[in-house]
Amino acid sequence: MRPTLWHPRKVQDVVWRFAVVAVGLCAACTDPTVTEDNYGTIFITSAPGDDGYTTNIGGSWGHRRLTDAESHEDGACKVQTYADVSTDRIDSGVVTVTDDKNGAIAVSPDANGYYNMDLPGVPFVSGSTLTIASPGAEVPAFSETIVFPPSISGDVTYAPPSVSRGSDFTMTWVPLAGRIVISLDQKGGGRSRTVDCSYDGQLGVAAIPPSVLSTFGRGTVGVLISSDTVVEDQIGDYASRFVATYWRLRVTIPID
Repeated sequence: MRPTLWHPRKVQDVVWRFAVVAVGLCAACTDPTVTEDNYGTIFITSAPGDDGYTTNIGGSWGHRRLTDAESHEDGACKVQTYADVSTDRIDSGVVTVTDDKNGAIAVSPDANGYYNMDLPGVPFVSGSTLTIASPGAEVPAFSETIVFPPSISGDVTYAPPSVSRGSDFTMTWVPLAGRIVISLDQKGGGRSRTVDCSYDGQLGVAAIPPSVLSTFGRGTVGVLISSDTVVEDQIGDYASRFVATYWRLRVTIPID
């Protein structure tokens, strides 16, 4: 089966799906109950598409309810699953992203409480400092700084061409100074499943073991390799997460 490439217009949906269980869960929640928390997320995501790169500034703040959530760590990987998620988003005011090259870029939440702005290309320079700030609304005022991650150049490969849950799944990239994240996700059988594995970018290669791959069922699985930087902070009552990420490859491939 030919891998399915993800169009950049799907960035916001995928970013939200990865963010949705990023904060607020206990280390090993196995009781099928509802887990609730107040969350905040702002993602700056540069992603490839048919017409080159697009950079999305997205996110939201609010109250979240996760049903039957489970989370554990396996080596370099964090495994998270849940049955359902619902959110009540709130007004967090205008957010600005500022750097020396572009000045201040202002993003307002839409009627549903989402931040969602697309910018052409990759306007931010690797290694540059971005300031993400808001004068506040229902969420208190904040100002956070984050360093934009390095780009992933050259070829990225993965083997085998489909995922076998009984064998290592290996990805290679050109070594870089920074953090590499390999993410896998799948939705089906009444559950959403995500795996995020973090590695030193200088390694140039990583193998995800069967103990992690067994999280998924047969069918297809989304695979993403990216570089990123993350800042986490408690803003009032909201456990908040700010992420700058550079996607290099996003495919959907078979898994058996």
